[in-house]
Amino acid sequence: MRRHQHPDSPFVSRTAGTLAPTVELRRLNGLVVPYAYGGPMPGIERQPSRHLVDLAGDWRAERATVDHQLSLTDRRVALPVIEEEGRGRHRVDHDDSGWRTHRVPLPENVTERYEDGVWYRRVVPMAAPGRDERVRLTFLAVNYIADVWVNGRWIGCHEGGYSPFSLDVTHAVADGDNLIAVRVDNPPWDSRTDIVPAVISDWWNYTGLIQDVYLERLPAVSVARVDVVPTTVIGDPPECADFVATVVIDRPGEAPGPGLVVRARLADAVVPRRLLGTSAPADLEGAPASWRGEGPHEVVIDSRTGDGTARFVGVVDQPRLWTPQTANLYVLTVELIDRGQVVDSFATQIGLRTVAVAADAPAVLLNGRKAAFRGIARHEDWVDTGRTVASPQRVIDDLVDIRETGATLLRTAHYPNHPLTYLVADRVGLAVVEEIPTWWFDTYHFADQLHRGTAEQMWREMVFRDYNRPSVLFWSATNEAISVEHRAEFLRRVVHDLRCYDDGRLVTQAAAADRPGPHDPTQSLVDVAGWTTYFGVFGSTAAGAEAELTERFLDQAHAAWPDKPVLVAEFGMWAQEDDALAGRQRQVFDHTWPVYERRLATRPGGWLVGSIWWAAYDWRTPIAGVNTFGLSDISRQRRRPVRDELESRYRSVSSAITGPLCSARPPSCPRFEFVHCGVPEDPRTLADFTCPDGAHPMRNAVVDRLVMPNSGRWAVRMTALGSWPGIGIYLYRHPVDLHDATHLCARVLASVGGYRVKLGVRDVNRVETDVLVPDPVPANRWTAVCVRLSRFAGVDLGRVERVHLTMAISDDRVARGQRFYVDSVTA
Repeated sequence: MRRHQHPDSPFVSRTAGTLAPTVELRRLNGLVVPYAYGGPMPGIERQPSRHLVDLAGDWRAERATVDHQLSLTDRRVALPVIEEEGRGRHRVDHDDSGWRTHRVPLPENVTERYEDGVWYRRVVPMAAPGRDERVRLTFLAVNYIADVWVNGRWIGCHEGGYSPFSLDVTHAVADGDNLIAVRVDNPPWDSRTDIVPAVISDWWNYTGLIQDVYLERLPAVSVARVDVVPTTVIGDPPECADFVATVVIDRPGEAPGPGLVVRARLADAVVPRRLLGTSAPADLEGAPASWRGEGPHEVVIDSRTGDGTARFVGVVDQPRLWTPQTANLYVLTVELIDRGQVVDSFATQIGLRTVAVAADAPAVLLNGRKAAFRGIARHEDWVDTGRTVASPQRVIDDLVDIRETGATLLRTAHYPNHPLTYLVADRVGLAVVEEIPTWWFDTYHFADQLHRGTAEQMWREMVFRDYNRPSVLFWSATNEAISVEHRAEFLRRVVHDLRCYDDGRLVTQAAAADRPGPHDPTQSLVDVAGWTTYFGVFGSTAAGAEAELTERFLDQAHAAWPDKPVLVAEFGMWAQEDDALAGRQRQVFDHTWPVYERRLATRPGGWLVGSIWWAAYDWRTPIAGVNTFGLSDISRQRRRPVRDELESRYRSVSSAITGPLCSARPPSCPRFEFVHCGVPEDPRTLADFTCPDGAHPMRNAVVDRLVMPNSGRWAVRMTALGSWPGIGIYLYRHPVDLHDATHLCARVLASVGGYRVKLGVRDVNRVETDVLVPDPVPANRWTAVCVRLSRFAGVDLGRVERVHLTMAISDDRVARGQRFYVDSVTA
């Protein structure tokens, strides 16, 4: 899709990525099944019955400057050019003796900000697969785009740095030494709008083979995945609980026999401390559970794909339910039988629990009772390995430590963490909010994703990877996104998507409290309204006002959405690396926690699901170097005073689940009607690059396109509705070329006369210049103000990123609390 390709366009043109998503939904025997790379997407829980070759260890690695646009181009076009650009690095006979040795998994840039290409190579000795075998190559996370070759043969590619992908390499594997080559491209954040995340985000952009890599030998006809949805809990106390299990069979068309049968067994999970970090649920299988598997167990083959499904209902007597206080688990094992012989088995860890919104109250129900949670967020980041999980014990230590604070809810930052994180959360009793990295998305980011579908791919990868985790109660679709119109369309799409393969969970988001405010209309599209609340922390508000401001916002949010449970997705404060503000950090918690506690849904008249302290541990970020919001520093060695205070308050709260059984309302299911929120087309309209809705980043500004056909002028109409001294017209990383323009002009209306206007521009290098218009603006009269562009010294006028206006008193003083309006800006 070409953007702004016009011979007279003043804009820098670019091509949006054409690389298609690798996950699609297909109907298989009437069921919705995720497919990737031509086959059912496999579950990644380890299966001891299958031979696994762990590829952790020394690889050869070499950095390379790569073409990011090429990396994001459809491989039918780009692959020959990529291989040519790689100068034979994918070939078996390429000499890599001069390359350095790099341990995998491990980021290329643990402390360095490196955003570009890396090639990796590893020779693996193995036997060729037999007639009834297949070999699968799995990467748990590669950031950001990976292309994979085996023995010089291109196998496939994947976009997205936080989700696993598996490639069938059966036909490329030879007997003896096998070369695996991987080209990784990590386009710089802030360089384009069509990647996820896109802007410079508040966590480190690690490059390379981030998490585990392994080869898996499995039967030619195998269980691809088992998806389990707990449906009902009957009785008080519970007498039985039901679940529905969907078994997906990969490649049954290759089976010699006429019929396949699925046999299932259910056992209590036994989790000794030594197995707390196992990735193989079969290791936890204990005594058989009292259950009945009802329904057909014969595999139904789909004539179009050759794949198959089986579905049954499990009824468990005297069930042991999962809650944060009682983290009871089961192991469901499915065996695939061909002519009386077991040809494959697949074990998955499950928990029996239901989650819903109450029919007659703004409360979340866990197993039919009102629930409220005490939360902590956690970034997946360690001082020596970055985002790489160096050992299972690190995940165990973190989650046990968080649980010991009295927390019952974990938000796993802004991206799916290593899959072990969620297995351990199941076992230690931490409910989870899991999220895709659509962080600070704005108009063009959402417009690109509504076109490209990469973020929706990440959504599906997240959901289907952790489908069976009872700890995951909430999927979060965005964090502090700015655009309202485009965000609403994105939320509508992912919620509708989820309801097609409903896993029984709730959808939320983490909206910024001021984008656009407590009335945020996008909250109508999610089950649980969610906001981040940093009142008294960010901005000019005096310290100590956080309680009053937080209370006011929450009550306004409840008034705007009286039927919605509310989740505070973040609250917190930084301490600084020398802990100079550690006292203030504790004060923020002291002041705001009581505000949240009084409104918990488990209290009479309450409606708050919970609040999440940001965060458990410090983490690296390109914005702050090391962000010091943690209860402890990044090494986990130095605890801050807020940790003790939080632990004391969290542990003093009574049970998170209380009251009688309640009826549930149906989950949110917005009507799916595609609303065109595409990119603007007129190359001469400056408004094309601004936010066309009520969530302008400079607060409460409404922006409308002002098309001026045949005039040769670019314009934007913008009205500031609040008392704010500055209005910014952000150009969203699509820089505007103003070289041919002579003046920057605006038409403004001020309610108070005597003030002047500063017109400013900022280029893509963040060089910024303001010019004060000398004449004061009269009151209540539209007035044109104008500045020669030649006065913006030092700014690259060929690549202007933002135009901004400020009501000023003098060169160095800004007028506070004065309302003014901007009708148009032209160049």
